[in-house]
Amino acid sequence: MNRIARWRIWLGGWIMGNPRGARAVFVPAGTPRWKRYLYRFGRPSVPATPTRPFVRQPWMSPPEDELGVAVPVQQVLTAGDEAVVVLSSCVAYSTGFQLGIAIRKKHEPPPLSNPRLHREMPEMSLEVGVRFADGRETSPARDAEQRKAFFEAVAAGSDPPLPPGPMIGSGGGGGGGRRWDWTYWIWPLPPDGPMTVTARWPAGRVPDGEVQVDGSAIRRAGERSERLW
Repeated sequence: MNRIARWRIWLGGWIMGNPRGARAVFVPAGTPRWKRYLYRFGRPSVPATPTRPFVRQPWMSPPEDELGVAVPVQQVLTAGDEAVVVLSSCVAYSTGFQLGIAIRKKHEPPPLSNPRLHREMPEMSLEVGVRFADGRETSPARDAEQRKAFFEAVAAGSDPPLPPGPMIGSGGGGGGGRRWDWTYWIWPLPPDGPMTVTARWPAGRVPDGEVQVDGSAIRRAGERSERLW
């Protein structure tokens, strides 16, 4: 093939958007071949999609502008021969409260053969819930549906109302060896009366457990939470 023929093939590919005939250029899928050559001179401007400012919902996390008030709740939730699950702390805010749950083991477990399996460790399967004095209780399945419905409504451009609650979400945590600590955010504040905290951890070889705490004390503490600004 002579040079002129090669030049014609290259020019034709460049005009028609053939990636083998010129350097790679990003072209959106479905772009007509007659229009691809425009991208050789730069991607055509597309009007920016207006974005809505994201507003943190009270069921997502503790308020960022509050100090919170600690409530004494420390007690054993459930215990087995080798492990204990403890209700270790409670901090109340104006919109909800944060529970601290701890796992303590009697003996040091053997080291992991593969550190990448950290997410599959039995401590990750601990299930925590609360039940208010009026009978309302958290449900992981219902909470997941409510979160999904909220974000779908926001993506569609609407302002969804607050879910009925209560809702519980993991606030993070972790550990290793004989000590593990987790936090959970529960929204909203409980009504007056006893509140039940439940724990289920079959992988830890402990029975299902529950304890009662003073929901009225948590509510009063949340009402006293100091704003930072």
